[in-house]
Amino acid sequence: MIKLEMVNKKEKHGLKYNSNAIIIDITKGIFKKLNPYYRYGDIPVSFTQNLFAMSLASMWQALKVYEKEGVNLSILKESYVNKVCRDNNLGELKGYNRGAYGHVIYDEMEARKQIYVPTYKWILDYKANDLINFIRTQSETKEVIIRDKYIGSDIFNVNQPISNAYLIKAYAEGLYPYEDVFEIRRECSYYMVGRREYQSCKDIRVPKQIHKQNNELSRQLDIEFDIN
Repeated sequence: MIKLEMVNKKEKHGLKYNSNAIIIDITKGIFKKLNPYYRYGDIPVSFTQNLFAMSLASMWQALKVYEKEGVNLSILKESYVNKVCRDNNLGELKGYNRGAYGHVIYDEMEARKQIYVPTYKWILDYKANDLINFIRTQSETKEVIIRDKYIGSDIFNVNQPISNAYLIKAYAEGLYPYEDVFEIRRECSYYMVGRREYQSCKDIRVPKQIHKQNNELSRQLDIEFDIN
């Protein structure tokens, strides 16, 4: 089972969990690779060929279009939170540009659908899939708790911030908006009744395999969480 828990600075200490619970904190340790500010350096910029961002956060901020300033590509290579965030005195936020050089501006909701959510999926597909597999495997027998500042499941509600914790859960469990990370596979078994052979088949829902597992990372996870 995967549960989401809101981080409250006043409650960081003294929290009690099930002794077998796996606590995921995307701000530090191995799981910081799930953080939108993590500096991969080669995040493809949406709708733009051969242009890459340091992180999802830097791309998201760079594509913002303000009343007094448009797209700012210099932010794509920024790696620190205080440098990624755009200045607040740039006037009203008009939206997000469809790519670095286009002339289509998305509103907040459409930008989340077309830019943020697909790019985060790309990261989970190709940069952090082993971490997702670990979460999936552990959630089958243990309680996995993902902590984040925001945990709302309505990620297209522009009145609340995007919850990366929910997107992780959605990807791991094949929930909206990441239903397509799972596929239906038919499994058949055979058995004998007397001298006759019978076949029993059922359709099961399984995650798609993106790439080969990183055994070294798996060992690090096992050691960090004391997995036998």
